[in-house]
Amino acid sequence: MSIKMGVGRSDNKNPSEAGVQAYRQAIKNLKDKNADLLLVFASSNYDQDEMLKSINSVNQGAKIIGCSTAGEITNEGSFNNSVVIAALRSEKAKFYIAKSENMDKGARESGANLAKNLKSQTKLIN
Repeated sequence: MSIKMGVGRSDNKNPSEAGVQAYRQAIKNLKDKNADLLLVFASSNYDQDEMLKSINSVNQGAKIIGCSTAGEITNEGSFNNSVVIAALRSEKAKFYIAKSENMDKGARESGANLAKNLKSQTKLIN
């Protein structure tokens, strides 16, 4: 099974422009029309909501996960105050996103909640 990946980065000061620039570069480097999954890593100095809204405005339906950072790492090195997006695509692999809340109630309950949320997305997981 192969997974293709393209990485894009922008250090534009405007969070909307940075998100779009990183997305477009990642898709271009993916050498494909669409991604299945976007991994977004963005400096905590950006307005995260504004940056994510801009990515969603150009996203072609890929699932998105990510986080804020205190530094961003790519195959070109480490950076500060930027947005980095890894765009992944596979003809065979399927990507699912799940989360668990109320982790303060314990690891076992949190893990069971996560499994339940993930299982609800697919019949392949038993």
